Amino acid sequence: MKKLKYSAIVAVVLSAALSITACSSANNSPTSTDGSSNNSPKVNNSSTAAPLPDITLTLRGSDSPVPGVQNNEIMNEIAKELGIKIDYSTRDATKDKVVLAGGDLPDIMQIDNVDLPTYIKGDHIIPLDDLLTEYGQDIAKNVPKMVSFSKQHLSADTGKLYGLTTNIEVNKTSSSPVYNYDIGPTLRWDYYKELGYPEITNDDQLLDILKQMQQKYPKTADGKPVYGISGWTDWGLWPYYVSYAFSHGYMDGVADAYLIDAKGNLQSNFTAEGGIFKDAMQFMNKAYNMGLVDPEMFTQKNTDFVAKVKNLQILSVQSTWWNGDAQKAMLAQGIKEGGYYQIPGLTPSVWEGYGSPILGGLSTRSFVISKNSKNPKRAMQFLNFLYSYKGSHLLNNGIEGKHWDLENGKPEFKDATLEAMKTDSTFRETSGIGLYANMIGLLGNDDSGNPLTLGSTDKAMKFNVSDADKDFNAHYGVDYPGQAFIKAQEAGKAKVEKFDTTWRDLMPEQPSDIKMIEGKISNYELPWVAKLILSKSDAEFEKMWTKGVEDMKAMGYDELMKWTIENNASAVQQVSEIN
Repeated sequence: MKKLKYSAIVAVVLSAALSITACSSANNSPTSTDGSSNNSPKVNNSSTAAPLPDITLTLRGSDSPVPGVQNNEIMNEIAKELGIKIDYSTRDATKDKVVLAGGDLPDIMQIDNVDLPTYIKGDHIIPLDDLLTEYGQDIAKNVPKMVSFSKQHLSADTGKLYGLTTNIEVNKTSSSPVYNYDIGPTLRWDYYKELGYPEITNDDQLLDILKQMQQKYPKTADGKPVYGISGWTDWGLWPYYVSYAFSHGYMDGVADAYLIDAKGNLQSNFTAEGGIFKDAMQFMNKAYNMGLVDPEMFTQKNTDFVAKVKNLQILSVQSTWWNGDAQKAMLAQGIKEGGYYQIPGLTPSVWEGYGSPILGGLSTRSFVISKNSKNPKRAMQFLNFLYSYKGSHLLNNGIEGKHWDLENGKPEFKDATLEAMKTDSTFRETSGIGLYANMIGLLGNDDSGNPLTLGSTDKAMKFNVSDADKDFNAHYGVDYPGQAFIKAQEAGKAKVEKFDTTWRDLMPEQPSDIKMIEGKISNYELPWVAKLILSKSDAEFEKMWTKGVEDMKAMGYDELMKWTIENNASAVQQVSEIN
């Protein structure tokens, strides 16, 4: 999947903030400096039980809070609990390589798993096995499969524990409620309502509805042209096919060379007979020949696309991520029931997300401790706290009694917290709720069976409903949008799917010749896709498709896919044996 900037995710409406960041707790036991349950705050877990001094640890992670020593309610609570403050910086691929070369590494880092061998063999990070025994009781207890997997497969064949992945679902018995599903073909809801909510069950009907909308509203209030579909060039091929693939049961693979189903099986993209990728290109080509495609979709950047969304020039976007931008503009024009929504039953699949039951939602990155750290024991205590129920509750929900409390014996966000999330632009920064989603060790349920995501409770879901959501909900007879897709699944009209990507971490590094082939194909893809979509007839499209397949075959596409398919099959088999 496209590597999205987290600022873009944060920009969506409260539904995303709740579903990504909010968690709950019924485990109210105090937690020690190592995160285990006892009543001795800031006490070493060793036999000496000596008090530990307050310290500041440097941490480079995947979230995007204001850099520097963190000063918000959550981090101040952690400092009170553990005696540890965090000096935070955000990952930057270019800068991180420079820092690695210079050896000036922070205490704790969140690095890509593919880079673990470089850090291990270069002696830049330390093994965590001994630290786990003394200071990592919650990690060992709550995520033993992750620890075992990491030792076996993320250790550069050393058999030692170096990395800890995050967002691991524990104690789950069923899927968590989802406020809304984000990636897939959408429609501008206020226009769809004006047309009388016509039934849409296939691609051609979707295009026909978009054309009716465009004909009725050809220009924006300021005279700009309105388009059915747009795109941008700085995310590779993502805008041109991923929405279609996700809604037909597939995710994008590396370098857009193949697709992945929910179980990890591959489908080659560039073959004579075609497949879902070719279907997506034909869909876009039909849209182009109906006059629905933005003519600048192959020259503009994502920022240009977002500007058009804010100006209400686009009728269908690839994800509800941009709902917030559109709804602000619509509200300014007095449109209360606007926004982009997927239509339940339109497509055979609904994409819920991806991750690993073993390694978690952020399965491709791991927390490590630098060899430079002068406080590796305290660093391990901090990491252990992230994998305790109390730590995960705190990072997700904030502070018990302040941000959430028990209602009828169950943890719930306070009304004031939900209101602040929705209306207070400073709440996220001052509370810390939502700032550290990629740092959270545990998701799912706590050991009492309560959800670790308070944003997914009925109370929070219903509180989150916007004016635009209300009409959607009324039309489908639901309390919040996500329920409409579950109803469609129960009626046999769609399948909600979450993708297990554990196998990716069992793939070997590509040999140099395969990397060269992949690079050639990546450079070829975008200009070719532009020609496909802009073909003026079916015959021209087929001619261009055949030429592209032959050209990439000559570049070594068959060799690339042979290597990928063989290693994927081995990786998927290993996952089945682990599970």
